[in-house]
Amino acid sequence: MRLIWHINIGALLLAIVPLPYLYYMGLRLLVAGSAVFLLLRHRRRWKGKMNGWILIFIGVAVLYNPIIPIHLPKLVWIFLNVVTAAIFYRHLQHDPHDELDG
Repeated sequence: MRLIWHINIGALLLAIVPLPYLYYMGLRLLVAGSAVFLLLRHRRRWKGKMNGWILIFIGVAVLYNPIIPIHLPKLVWIFLNVVTAAIFYRHLQHDPHDELDG
């Protein structure tokens, strides 16, 4: 089940078009929550050792956090959304397991 990656990729790419502000707040919650979930999953899998994916997902979680939002111009967010979608896509390719609990 790779739904977590597909939902995030689709939601991030959909955010390129103008949508209501509520969508972008929900996107922050979705992406930050997914990033935290995936970094904890990686941490458990790698037995607490730091690796690039953990650092990347920490950065994604901080950037998209809904509690203390980072305000940037729309064009910057479009770029970041595309880059973040690419990160989720690359991680989907990198992840060797079909199941989330590995």
